[in-house]
Amino acid sequence: MKKKISVAIILAFLLLPLSVVMMGGAGGTDVSAGMTEINNAQMDEAHKIWVQGHKEGGTDEGVASLMGVWQQESGLKADAIQSGATFNEDKAMNASLGGYAFGLAQWDGGRRVNLLNFAKSENADWKDVGLQLDFAFNHDGSDSTLLKQLIKGTEVTQTVTALTQKYERAGVEAMAQRISNANYWLNTMRNEG
Repeated sequence: MKKKISVAIILAFLLLPLSVVMMGGAGGTDVSAGMTEINNAQMDEAHKIWVQGHKEGGTDEGVASLMGVWQQESGLKADAIQSGATFNEDKAMNASLGGYAFGLAQWDGGRRVNLLNFAKSENADWKDVGLQLDFAFNHDGSDSTLLKQLIKGTEVTQTVTALTQKYERAGVEAMAQRISNANYWLNTMRNEG
């Protein structure tokens, strides 16, 4: 009996690094955000997304799917700007300019401008995660309604796919990584709660 337990413990320690590597990844298309790089600030933002997503009627699977998609997009960094660019107000306020996405969801074009205008109307910083969650769920036009519907999903793969294709409309889907991210967040947040 002791020998079986010892073998199981040794195998667990040997396989743990492999599972961490497998759950990691190249991150988003523009922001490196492998799952092995989660810091305290990202974990704080993850908790805020988890709580707000559930307040908006999301299931565990649905909210974790959203987190997995946003992990791929921004590394769960509310202050992320595509490709690590710096803030330029003229570019940021140009709704016809693409490839200069902001925030958790990497809002671009008109959606980026709407986020910035919403922040100004609230006298808040666009980089605030609470403001971005309010924007995503309540002020992103028909995309807010769509988001609230999609986070009610009960199966991670289907929900990640729907969020990526319908809400995010990602240029590079990287679906396997998004699904891996979502499963990571589902397990992490359930184990913490």
